[in-house]
Amino acid sequence: MTNDERKNITLKNKTYFRYKFECDYIAPVIIESGSRLPVTKTFDIYGHCGTCELKIFEGEYIKPNNIRDTKIFGMPIKITKGVKKGIFGIKITVNIDESGILSFSLLDRESNETKIYYLKNKFTSEVIDNTKTSLYERLQKSMIEKGFLKKRLRNYVNSYIDMLGNIKLDSNKCDVVSLEEKLHNTLSWLSADHCVFAIKNKQKEIEQLVHEIFEYTIVKETAV
Repeated sequence: MTNDERKNITLKNKTYFRYKFECDYIAPVIIESGSRLPVTKTFDIYGHCGTCELKIFEGEYIKPNNIRDTKIFGMPIKITKGVKKGIFGIKITVNIDESGILSFSLLDRESNETKIYYLKNKFTSEVIDNTKTSLYERLQKSMIEKGFLKKRLRNYVNSYIDMLGNIKLDSNKCDVVSLEEKLHNTLSWLSADHCVFAIKNKQKEIEQLVHEIFEYTIVKETAV
């Protein structure tokens, strides 16, 4: 799945980034990119861990199977001294709600006290740079497509203008001068910058105009 596809599904209540939660002596806990929201993961820190650091990483797929992780949070966690070895000391529950807000809670099994932390999902400078690069690449692709469409439409219009000089139109059925003006105006229109959608619409407009030209030409020929 590409980054563009991941960003599209983010709007459909799924995560764009991958989140990884690390703590000493336990395997990383991961909420994968594309997970449906809300999503919850739970893991435990054993009593023999003593003090360890909880780290949260936000990862973006820059290529298939290639993830760039950025640390967005870190906090030391201390296990209650009275907890016996092998007994669950801290229960950690991480959650991403339907709005994409990341939070986690720490349940101390000895005191039964729960603390909840909310992360503000701030973009790091590295993530911002990556986003800008990704956006630039998408814009470049759009510009390439736009340039191709403009060139193709310009060639079409020029060929239609040449065609008007080689065929006979029924001046009683259409305004020949008006048809030529529409084609020349399109060439002027193409000299400015337009979005791909507008160019495609203009192409449909010209195609309709050409259909009219053919229609008027056929009428003239059958009338002779």
